[in-house]
Amino acid sequence: MKIIKASDIQHVLNQWAIGELNESQVHSWAEDRFCVDAYDSESEAVNEVLGRLDMMDMNLTTSEDIPILLKALSSPDFESILATHDRQIDISERKLALRLVPLYMQFCK
Repeated sequence: MKIIKASDIQHVLNQWAIGELNESQVHSWAEDRFCVDAYDSESEAVNEVLGRLDMMDMNLTTSEDIPILLKALSSPDFESILATHDRQIDISERKLALRLVPLYMQFCK
């Protein structure tokens, strides 16, 4: 079994941030690793961030969220960090902005 480390997710998020990966590639990477027998997470924070990337299409997670996801990866208070961030997101605004992006389209109706 392979262990997903915070550094693995940091690498993927950094590639996304600089445009080397797009949202569909990040989502696919996470889907291949979250809740599958071949992988396990090194910590609860890593598991939570990986799970968010696995569900990024339905939760409308975008590259704007990268700094918070990176912060959560390295914090014992990751749940509070993510919950606070979630409350600050304007979902209606995101739905409008993402309605034509293939990964998010079906969740923006």
